[in-house]
Amino acid sequence: MANMMSLNISDEVIKAAVQEEVNAGIVKALGNPEMLIKDAVKLMTNKYVDEKGEFCRKDSWHAKPYFDWLTEKTVMDCVKNEIAKYVDDNKDEFAKEIRKQLKEANFGKYVTAAFLQAIVDCTKQGWKMPISITFENKDECC
Repeated sequence: MANMMSLNISDEVIKAAVQEEVNAGIVKALGNPEMLIKDAVKLMTNKYVDEKGEFCRKDSWHAKPYFDWLTEKTVMDCVKNEIAKYVDDNKDEFAKEIRKQLKEANFGKYVTAAFLQAIVDCTKQGWKMPISITFENKDECC
């Protein structure tokens, strides 16, 4: 009988070795990483998206280059976040100013007028009073 040896190698060592071989195979298959990145950037500069950021054809309505859309979205998100932080940091001052504005007489008049106008508009559009008219002869009645 042949002598059999048992090697005790941990699963982590095996996983690391396999992962290294897989990574090396991917790099070899892809070729030059610099060219790969250059091609990916070139591909993305020719892509167009709609207003939601979904890829679309260049001649679609509201189509814009992907990087233009991404830049606009990033700037808008950044501004939105900063405004939210500013409001949160100064919410006491905002609350004081809002209370001050609510106490002014013109505000009360404006709210009352807007409320009454909304009621009038609702009655003009949504409320219809059904009216039915019937005629009876007095002689036939009793």
